[in-house]
Amino acid sequence: MKFLPSLAVALLVGSAIGIGARNMGCVGLTTVEKQLQNSAELLNSQCPKQLDEITILEEVVASGKTLTHRYTLVGLSDEKILQMKDLLQQESFRQLRSDRGTSTLLEAGATIYLQYWNDNSKLLLTFELRN
Repeated sequence: MKFLPSLAVALLVGSAIGIGARNMGCVGLTTVEKQLQNSAELLNSQCPKQLDEITILEEVVASGKTLTHRYTLVGLSDEKILQMKDLLQQESFRQLRSDRGTSTLLEAGATIYLQYWNDNSKLLLTFELRN
């Protein structure tokens, strides 16, 4: 495989979430929600963003202690995207959990959803990451 979209995704998401979390100090309920909102605003200011040759970050939505990322995978059949499911999940989660700021937010009760859509706007995969 020439590309690994989950690495680009996880690095962008992890750094956007983690930057603010590291700067927050103590993470409390309202602080977690505020940080997720700030992360969504930061990421959305760059959307849509082509992360690699097949992955576009379309939008990020914060709601309470939940952050949802919507990605479009272009130029791949639904079958190919579904075949990549395990690899996408493993690599995304590994990268996100390795970021200290993201880990802090997860430990404080945040939930991160990663949604992968095809280029016909059909939702194919959703991953949930929580502590």
